[in-house]
Amino acid sequence: MLYMVVEIFKNGDPAPVYERFRQSGRLAPDGLTYISSWVDDRMERCFQLMETDDRALLDEWIARWQDIVDFAVYPVITSTEAAALVEKTNTMKAVRVPMELLLKRDKELLGVLHCYDLDMPWFKCRFEAAAGFSEVKQLFDEELEFLNADEMDQWQIAYERINALSLKLINVQTNEEIIEFVLHVQGTEACFRY
Repeated sequence: MLYMVVEIFKNGDPAPVYERFRQSGRLAPDGLTYISSWVDDRMERCFQLMETDDRALLDEWIARWQDIVDFAVYPVITSTEAAALVEKTNTMKAVRVPMELLLKRDKELLGVLHCYDLDMPWFKCRFEAAAGFSEVKQLFDEELEFLNADEMDQWQIAYERINALSLKLINVQTNEEIIEFVLHVQGTEACFRY
């Protein structure tokens, strides 16, 4: 993950920062990579691009400098990644609502989603359970319970059990199959994203 780190020199004085850097280097722990940096023309702020898969390493590095620098940290993506995300979002906006989707496990119909609204990225739907849904209903009840309790580790385990069912959504109008999605079902209401 990339992070744009904005360093604000305390008391507007960059000298202590450059002195420490000259003496000790960047002081970045292993696993935190410096990409590049820029300093504003008033020498009050440094904009530093850093990369790590472990946010804790960034916090460790910040702790080594916070006596002489105030920090603001922003997770960022590249322009290429942003363009792809916008393209995906525009594609999703082009999806027509209302739409009807069949929820299936192999060839067995578990239910029908009657989608009536799109609140990016979630489709809101009325859910009409078929007879086969009773076999998996408990799994959806459990995952929603963990989600509502903000117990994300337990939610992940519960949702993996749902993923193991190899469910798919089939758009009735286009016959498109959606195999990677997140679906929540609560009674006669459902929402999903893909």
